[in-house]
Amino acid sequence: MDMSYLASSFYQLALLGCAIYAAIYLLFRRSIVSFSDPLNYNALIIAFYLAGALVLPSSHILNLSYIYVLILIALYIIAGAFFSHRRLPNRVPQLGVDRTTQLLFTAALTGLIVVNLIANQVFGVMALFEGTQARAAYGSVISPSLYLLSPFLGIMVLLVFILTEVKPVRRLAGVGVCVSIVSTILGGSKSALFSILLIFLIADYVLNLKRNASTSSVEMLACTKQIKRIRRSGLTVAAAIAIVLPAYLSLIGAGSGGGGLEALAVRLFGGFDDLAIIGVKNIDITTIHGINISDFYFYPLIKKFAYTPEFQSSGSYLIYLLSGDYEFATSGLNPNSSLAIELLISNGSIVISSILVTLVAAVVFRLRRSLIARPKLRMFDLVLWTLVVIGPFSVILDGTYFVITSYTLLGIYAALNISINALSWLGPGRKLFRLL
Repeated sequence: MDMSYLASSFYQLALLGCAIYAAIYLLFRRSIVSFSDPLNYNALIIAFYLAGALVLPSSHILNLSYIYVLILIALYIIAGAFFSHRRLPNRVPQLGVDRTTQLLFTAALTGLIVVNLIANQVFGVMALFEGTQARAAYGSVISPSLYLLSPFLGIMVLLVFILTEVKPVRRLAGVGVCVSIVSTILGGSKSALFSILLIFLIADYVLNLKRNASTSSVEMLACTKQIKRIRRSGLTVAAAIAIVLPAYLSLIGAGSGGGGLEALAVRLFGGFDDLAIIGVKNIDITTIHGINISDFYFYPLIKKFAYTPEFQSSGSYLIYLLSGDYEFATSGLNPNSSLAIELLISNGSIVISSILVTLVAAVVFRLRRSLIARPKLRMFDLVLWTLVVIGPFSVILDGTYFVITSYTLLGIYAALNISINALSWLGPGRKLFRLL
């Protein structure tokens, strides 16, 4: 869908986005640890997306569905602030598993990232050189699920790199992080370069947690020095990204047509592109029948073991309603599949959807609170950190992607956990199954 209209109101949208961000920041101010807190920069992202959604009423008469979606997004944010933790002293986060387990898990995760790079990209699709539309072809590579999970595996090895005290594990995790960066850039996403900055933000955030929890002045000073070093490096990388970004966007075909300002406006303010379709096409999603949310969330499993659902997300369904072309809607790149839209399509009730959104926010933010307060982190906890600590708004932005990623990532963890437990049973002693 053409969202070039966002560029014509770029500066007004920027001001509106900053105002929305200030309101969200006030809601979460007692929970935000530092500027690098995922709550903080994710709040900025969702604020700009909302600004883009709020400009559409100035040129279109919108139905209640559009308003309902905005209400549900706001409800998730407000409920998240209510269930989020306050900024209390935490114990220093560190890995609570033994050296061998760290080494085996990190080797497996790094290996999976390398396999994805070679099988799915080097010998599959490299959208960096073929254009951003080529990313649609990742659904037909050797292992689409591995490509889907690769960014999350990269975050997990990054967390291992930051938290481990074992040098061989840190070196191995460093390899995984580097390969993950290469894979992301080859993936040809418009935001790929910014994923490098995410590394510095996550490192800064974890170090701030350590500094806030430290009771030793020596440890606090060491953390402060590390934080300053990371921030200097991050600023240098940000300046380099700003220089090469226009060339990168041109290379992947995302900067053509409307120019750099248009590409930037769509990227900053067009995150709720699925909602824009509802507004432009005047679709009342509360009256839709025959669309089951379970088809979205379990599409990979249903397709493999039962039948192929008509649509794999609400985004592809909305593209079908917009274009009238089923093949186009189910074979190309599609908008995000917002949780609010998924719920309204499936049940048609703002009341039921509001209750479900509140429950989801309660689970995500209470779990996030528990994870941040936990001093000894298992590898299982790193999976949950990747899903809810680093991405607290991911589920509201794209429910289908979040759910599928969650159970697939947990499936990989379960396979590794069983395998490592089985290896430990080969030696003498009691045979215990541990949640590593």
